[in-house]
Amino acid sequence: MKDTGDKTILMIWHSRTGAARQMMQAAARGALDVARQLAVPTASPGQAGAQTRLPPAARKAHDGARLSQVRDMPAQSGMALLDSVSDIRGDPLARADFQEQGLRLCIRHACETHAEDLLAADAYLFCAPENLAALAGAMKEFFDRTYYAVLDMLNGRPYALMISAGSDGSGAARQAERICTGWRLSPIAPALVVNFRAQTAERIWEPKMLEPADGQACHTLGGTLAALLL
Repeated sequence: MKDTGDKTILMIWHSRTGAARQMMQAAARGALDVARQLAVPTASPGQAGAQTRLPPAARKAHDGARLSQVRDMPAQSGMALLDSVSDIRGDPLARADFQEQGLRLCIRHACETHAEDLLAADAYLFCAPENLAALAGAMKEFFDRTYYAVLDMLNGRPYALMISAGSDGSGAARQAERICTGWRLSPIAPALVVNFRAQTAERIWEPKMLEPADGQACHTLGGTLAALLL
């Protein structure tokens, strides 16, 4: 997966009512937008597609400029690309790959993610709903299934976390953060919790729609992860 020298972000998601899926889509758009708009041109002749190796001080200034631009990027620019993918399992984003300016973006449903996917990636974004103050079943099952297979093999790699919740989200966030700490992953930002204010059974189970401001926050988080990686 890494033979091209590109960086790989693995986005793993599970959704019960569409909320987490929309959050993951927005984050994916952000990552693709950043890779396209903020790619660094090569400094070495004859190495097409390679990235410039900057001195530490210049790299810090460059990253700061990137992150300031990420905050102002619109959330809609990658929509046509993501919505056009087809998948034999029915959901177009169950297992999908995208390539953009030095970035390989791998989107996987939790049930479709395996240890080799984790090992092949440079950074991660986890997105799932909270259920009864804990991670929803499919995402927890993913962690249970892969945890020991990659233990001590992911140390230091960056990750981001997004949780869709009815009224809280902190329980699921803490649970995922403990798992990521066990993997020795490095968080790039506090967990992003989107609260849909669902308090009744009817509201909890009905399909959700992501508000524009929440979508922009997810877009920014995905873009930030890409900006720090590239």
